[in-house]
Amino acid sequence: MAPAKDMDSFISVNQESYDPDGKDYYLGYREADFKRPFAKYYNPVTPAISDEVQKGLSASPWASSIGHTPWEAKTHMLRSGYTLLENGYTTLPDGTLYIAVRTSIPQITGDAYNWWFGWHLTDTSRYKLWNPIAHQYAWRYPNTMDWSNKSLPERYINTYSFISEFIGNDCSKLTIAFIDPQELGIDKSKFEEQGIEAMVVGRIKMGEHITSGFDNKSFLIHQVRRKPDGERELRSRFWIAGATPQVGHDLAVHCAIEMSQTAPVQETYHRQSRGIPYGQNDMPLRPVIYPFAGRIGGNQGLVLDRDDPANAELLKKVPDAAPLMSISEGFDPRGFLSIDHWKFGFIECIGTMLNVFVTAWISIRHSSASQDAQAPSSASGVYSTATFLGPLFGGISNWLFLTLFIFSFSNVSGSHLNPTITMATFFARLISLPRLVIYLASQTLGGALAGFMLRAAYGSRDYTVGGCYMNPQLVPANEGFLLEFVFTLLLIFLSFGVGLDPRQGRIYGAALSPFLVGLALGLVSWGSAFSRAGYAGASLNPARCFGVYVATSFPGYHWIHWVAPAIASVGHGIAYFIVPPWGRSM
Repeated sequence: MAPAKDMDSFISVNQESYDPDGKDYYLGYREADFKRPFAKYYNPVTPAISDEVQKGLSASPWASSIGHTPWEAKTHMLRSGYTLLENGYTTLPDGTLYIAVRTSIPQITGDAYNWWFGWHLTDTSRYKLWNPIAHQYAWRYPNTMDWSNKSLPERYINTYSFISEFIGNDCSKLTIAFIDPQELGIDKSKFEEQGIEAMVVGRIKMGEHITSGFDNKSFLIHQVRRKPDGERELRSRFWIAGATPQVGHDLAVHCAIEMSQTAPVQETYHRQSRGIPYGQNDMPLRPVIYPFAGRIGGNQGLVLDRDDPANAELLKKVPDAAPLMSISEGFDPRGFLSIDHWKFGFIECIGTMLNVFVTAWISIRHSSASQDAQAPSSASGVYSTATFLGPLFGGISNWLFLTLFIFSFSNVSGSHLNPTITMATFFARLISLPRLVIYLASQTLGGALAGFMLRAAYGSRDYTVGGCYMNPQLVPANEGFLLEFVFTLLLIFLSFGVGLDPRQGRIYGAALSPFLVGLALGLVSWGSAFSRAGYAGASLNPARCFGVYVATSFPGYHWIHWVAPAIASVGHGIAYFIVPPWGRSM
């Protein structure tokens, strides 16, 4: 890969003379600093440290057994997932202080991070962008470097950074000698498979500006790693020989502040300096993954771990990205402000519209052809009549179409396409209240749009549709309600068992579950349709019958198609609460 180049001069020189005595050290910016081209990025207000860092510090010092030495980073930091200590500090058995901090940096690429370490070392004003309340001075050795034909990491590797900064209440001199990660045995060939875009490694010497005499215990590592959702995280590690636990606390806070403070600067100014319009992504395109516990198909394979502190920030925004929400999380109204929720609702509207139209069209019968059970005319009984064969064809069609709809829409909205599934997942604590409301409204609108198209396509209102017809003279409302309740409850249990149970994914794999959910719908819609005269089968999907009635007319029993699924969803939710599929290993 060709070395990345900046628009700046390729002869890199310190912007000021070396000041070893600290005669002109100062915090913040002076008038001359504000005239620099990058001064617009200076922000004296530092961000609060994240909740997960605070929790990690509150639990510190951690047991020494969960830390690791810098020489073990080649194993611990090249694994997928997380170590037991991502935020906080501990003292290792040899007395070395070990500090870990994880920072969310969603849009900061590895290139931007590597560029930053070459760019800011030569200028105190640049260095202060990182932490305006703690950084006083920075100077790079050697003073002059030829950056021609150097990659971004080569611009800082084998250099020394002489700095002066406050860590807690104490101000001290430090030297960081940047080295190639291979000096710690880190295999860079494994970076790509683990999503690692950058790894900055350096030796640390506290209290002096030197170029020799480093021990083999004090190091730092900053790792930029791309997560499955495409966003990045920064995993920082420090090892300080002989330091006190107070230094661990202060350095963790210092790191959490400066890594969050500089995030808006790094990517923006990096792109500007290379002439790349901000927002143009020069990384390879990757599929977008939306973690969602209520996704039909996949058996909850694309969910987050609610106990992992690394997921805390995302779960605040999308609480149903992990199963088993608390009541407060599920009812958090901030979800109504999520643009993604409304986008997913739009997809549910389109999917429901198509699903309602095609499954209703297949089952249309002109009113002159009664949906009531026909008397058998042969020894085979009802099984040779249209009362049996019509629902059989409809059930097979429902099976195949729903399977395809799940494959088509599941990775975006979760492919509910049915208020019954949306209500059931809500009462099972798999989706939030905002998503429930948005999806129900979208599905109902999709059903109505399908109804208008059915009316226009058929050219008449004089027809009935299987699953949406009941003769009140033959089937009283209370009996129709009971039938709808039982068959809907059956569908919910079957759909959850084959399409949402995480244990099943290990048995037959996530790819089979859409077929099984479709099969469940096909069997229930067929099996409910031919035994009772005047009853053309269970609705199972309120939006479907709503669309049919928009196209024809609304009967007095339409309430059954909404109330029965709602009560069935509550009943299933109680069972799901008593015996959930998720639990903690004993």
